[in-house]
Amino acid sequence: TALLTTTYRPAERFRAQAGGGELAGLGTIALDGTRPFTLSARAIAFDPSRFAGVPSATPNGTIEATGTLAPSWDVAGTVALDPGSQFAGTAVSGKARGHVIPGRAVDLDVSARVAGATVALKGGWGAVSDRLQFTLDAPRIGDLRPLLLRVAPDWPDALAGAIKLNGTLS
Repeated sequence: TALLTTTYRPAERFRAQAGGGELAGLGTIALDGTRPFTLSARAIAFDPSRFAGVPSATPNGTIEATGTLAPSWDVAGTVALDPGSQFAGTAVSGKARGHVIPGRAVDLDVSARVAGATVALKGGWGAVSDRLQFTLDAPRIGDLRPLLLRVAPDWPDALAGAIKLNGTLS
């Protein structure tokens, strides 16, 4: 039996290594009230598929997050993926900022490169009043095939062409 005598954990460093990759950083968490937390971490070729049921990846980048965990989670943060990062066999890089709560994301500002495509999102999603501006420029749609196969397993082998989209979702 353990007795917890504090309601706050000060900045604690953590480090996880697996398969040549590393995830390291520091964080804080309060163990009472709304359970506020902070997180600052850097990944170097750290493959999350070794620990969770997600596609193989080798992200290199940073994450900064603050928020609360009770009564429901509320998180604001930034993520930066350095060039050279991979997700499901596809090169990815970019930056994202936003504030998320269950069922809603606001203050989104995302700019990413996926294979040869660029993607940008700005705005919010989840409430009737939210608007999400988007841009997709994929000059070689075939470069995205490894990712598209994850959501459409029958994606044709020889599909070629370009996609350029922009608009606002509401």
